[in-house]
Amino acid sequence: LRRGERLFASFTASGAETAFALWAPGTRSVDDLGRQDLRLRLSRGLGAVERLAYTEVSEGWHYLQLRVTVPVGPVPYRLSVVRKPRG
Repeated sequence: LRRGERLFASFTASGAETAFALWAPGTRSVDDLGRQDLRLRLSRGLGAVERLAYTEVSEGWHYLQLRVTVPVGPVPYRLSVVRKPRG
């Protein structure tokens, strides 16, 4: 993302509970509990539909993490990621 750009992401999965997180540039691992300060956004609540939005204040490569919080078998899903220039 570039400074001022907005990111919108949504994920829908039938029958699965999921969580979204957006990680800052410089993230080396999303499993490092000592670096939770690099997590910029976390979706609200748990469920089958997750959304998040973020406006970049600096610049760099970001990581979008999706976790299935309750294990299930294969399920149909839809992922949407939109980047909008500042404007």
